[in-house]
Amino acid sequence: RPLSAGRFDEAIAVLRRVQGRSVNRIEQLAELLRTAGREAELREFVTGDGSEDAVSSLVKLLEDQGRLAEAVEVCRPFVDDGHTSVAITLADLLHRHGRTDEAVEVGYAAVRATHPSEYPTDRLWGMLIEAGRPHDALDHLDRLEHDVGSSETLFHDRIWLLTECGRPEEALAIVGLMTMTIAVYLGLDLSRALAAGAWSTLPALVLLGVALGGALL
Repeated sequence: RPLSAGRFDEAIAVLRRVQGRSVNRIEQLAELLRTAGREAELREFVTGDGSEDAVSSLVKLLEDQGRLAEAVEVCRPFVDDGHTSVAITLADLLHRHGRTDEAVEVGYAAVRATHPSEYPTDRLWGMLIEAGRPHDALDHLDRLEHDVGSSETLFHDRIWLLTECGRPEEALAIVGLMTMTIAVYLGLDLSRALAAGAWSTLPALVLLGVALGGALL
């Protein structure tokens, strides 16, 4: 059941007394402040001890009140300072409000500044797929590989995006260039390509046999 005002005070006081910087404590306290509607205290917490780990709660509070511009502005300084978690928060926020191109640029910049393995690139491409633009996602992937080089993460992404673009044969051809061990490791990506309509091809059957054979070893 919902907490009474007194219980909110008690729970907030308990969390404030906890020593050390625990992300879990910060997130719990930020959520309590948001739920209690204590915007001033939450803003103070974000600019103080809570820092980037409390941002998403303030963003939710502002978004729920229809204050999108303020929610975006809360995120910007943390994104500029290289906090990937806040870049994700901002990208998701922009995408929810139909500003997908801006969202993708935020996510793209975050990936470039860190590494593809440190940002959920599937969410980045997923925004464009949800918008019915898988080919744009593949174009951005090409651009990203040009900027930061290839990686295992982007290799997985390419197989996925090729199937989303209706090009499962190309996805299978990429997998076919890999060794048996890697083909088995990429079983999920292979299944996506097969499910997209490449069952009738000989390469597909060969690769499936490799994957199944390797899995039995």
